[in-house]
Amino acid sequence: MSFYDVSELIIKEQIEQLVNVTIDPSTIPITQQQELLTKFDDLLEKYPLTLSLWQRYFNLYIYNLQHGSNLNENSTTQSGEIIDEKLNAKFTKAIQILKPNNFQIYDILLKYQLKNVNYVTGGKQALQSIIEQFVKIWDKSLSLNPFSTDHFQYIMTFVDLFQHWQVVNNDDLIIRNNTIRKHIIHFVSSSFYKDLEKVWKWFVNWDSNNAGSGEYKINQVSPIYMKMRSKYMQWESFYNSLANLNDFDRMTQCLNWETQHKQDYENLKIYQSRYKFIIQRFFHSKQFESEYVWDLLIHNSSNSGEYNQLFLYEKALQYMPRSLNLALRYSQALELKQGKQQSTIDTVDKMFKLLIDNTKKDQDLVSISGNFDNSLNAQLSIIFKKMLQENTRLKGVKGLRQAFKTFREFIKTEKCLLNYDIFITNCKYELQADARNMPICIKILSLGLNQYGKDNIENLNKYMLTTLNFVTEAGFTREHIKSYFETYKQSLNNNIKELCRENTGKTSGEVTIDKIPLELRKNILKVYKPWISYESGMNMGKYLNVESIYSEILKTIPGIAPVEIWELYSSQNSAEELLPKQEISNAVLPNIIKQQPQIILPNNLNMMEPVSVPMPDIITEHVELPAELFEVLLNLPKADTFKPMFDDAQLQSLATDLFGIMRDMNIEKFTYKE
Repeated sequence: MSFYDVSELIIKEQIEQLVNVTIDPSTIPITQQQELLTKFDDLLEKYPLTLSLWQRYFNLYIYNLQHGSNLNENSTTQSGEIIDEKLNAKFTKAIQILKPNNFQIYDILLKYQLKNVNYVTGGKQALQSIIEQFVKIWDKSLSLNPFSTDHFQYIMTFVDLFQHWQVVNNDDLIIRNNTIRKHIIHFVSSSFYKDLEKVWKWFVNWDSNNAGSGEYKINQVSPIYMKMRSKYMQWESFYNSLANLNDFDRMTQCLNWETQHKQDYENLKIYQSRYKFIIQRFFHSKQFESEYVWDLLIHNSSNSGEYNQLFLYEKALQYMPRSLNLALRYSQALELKQGKQQSTIDTVDKMFKLLIDNTKKDQDLVSISGNFDNSLNAQLSIIFKKMLQENTRLKGVKGLRQAFKTFREFIKTEKCLLNYDIFITNCKYELQADARNMPICIKILSLGLNQYGKDNIENLNKYMLTTLNFVTEAGFTREHIKSYFETYKQSLNNNIKELCRENTGKTSGEVTIDKIPLELRKNILKVYKPWISYESGMNMGKYLNVESIYSEILKTIPGIAPVEIWELYSSQNSAEELLPKQEISNAVLPNIIKQQPQIILPNNLNMMEPVSVPMPDIITEHVELPAELFEVLLNLPKADTFKPMFDDAQLQSLATDLFGIMRDMNIEKFTYKE
């Protein structure tokens, strides 16, 4: 779940409130029902994949249709039946968009049709139409749902239909019974569900008491029933084992189970339908909370041609209006489906505008200005970065500059400084378009100096340090970098003068070291480090250029200690710069000391483990030192508390003796420097 889903949950709560107050239409005054239906129409247009909205809408609509003082303007009567074109169109839309998890809508439709079908005038033709509807609903929806407890009642309602079959003779009775028998066999052999055993027991009893032609024999379907019953027991045991999992993991496990057992189904289409049913069932519970369920639904539905992919992305952004991920997927899908035509560009522009407006809605942006660790600041920043990306891809440099202009207007209008990495991203796209755009990039970065460094030296230095690292690493020429640094110094001097004015109350006068806090002085020096690094490294270490930087520092901060400038220069030549932070404290060993061969101690020394000491690369054999020599080495003073025990002559004599011992031990080669 994303951190920016609060607004979406508020929408969900409002829908739930409307759903709750319309549970029983009979409690709602007729005069208010039409107003509520209009509200439902508006919500269903915006949130058409919300099952509970459709359920309450149809219940209220049908009640109003049957009990209102006047028939709906879309309604007519025919042979005692109420026919409403708008209702039929709504049923068709709901069933199509919610499939295969749409049994609740089918159930409302069936009850509505059963109440309005005239079996006297329609006869067997009307009955046959309802029978076909029952079978269709079973195959396309209810049979896919092992979670439901409606199967037995549904089948009993189906059997009750046949009381309208006007039996004229014994042959007609057999035809009726065979019709029932054929469909019950289909119901118990096409799927597995909780009520399967209950349905089978009823069927066995009914079959023994109703005559038939022998065309459909129960013993022929018994093995299939046993297989389905076994499959349900297996599935039930599996599903019960998921009780402690969260919703996401439970759905994933159910999908995996279906995939593992897809060979058990009569055909691949059944497996695919069951797979989609599980996705949609989970989707309905998380559609306001999870970007992932939308991506899952779109991927598994639009690929099969069931849904229009762009329609689903459009609706996804209405359910989750602050989802950057879904917005990007929508933008890319638009380009794939429609190409880079103007309608695509206009849609993407509108989408990003809405995304920004929805993200900042009801938020105090001034309070998060410059706070790049704030989640809202970070979210708005990444939105603008991605807007640069999408506009550049669709419209080239023109689109990039339009998007960057929108960003600059935003931080000016909203008085909210977002992450300045957006300036660097913009420069990268400029250089990708044309490597000769370095002067443009310097102007872009200079704009940031004025916006991020105004009245705040710390922000100015952070911005400069980040962007200066970028321009030096990106291969900008010295002239460009120097020009950029001049702009920085101008902004810095203005800030320092303002700071001194605040500290001393004077509007003019020399800026001295005592007027600049220590932390701020260090902050300023950090900014000079990339510039020194460039001049002494990338620019081949020209002495005069480095010296000129020293002069600049002295002008900027008069009275600064020379050692501070020296430390700034020397630090960028330290090997520690190349080490991970946690390893900086480790000693940097010379290249020659790469291996540490073990030195085996004499047996008469009471030591538990061999001691490793650095030795040159060329010595690779194990050497056993005499005990006396090792005793001398152990007693030598340590460097950190060194108090000389020997003068120079004694040390030279000791070294000669040591090398003599090594020579006697057949060491072929060693090096020695006087």
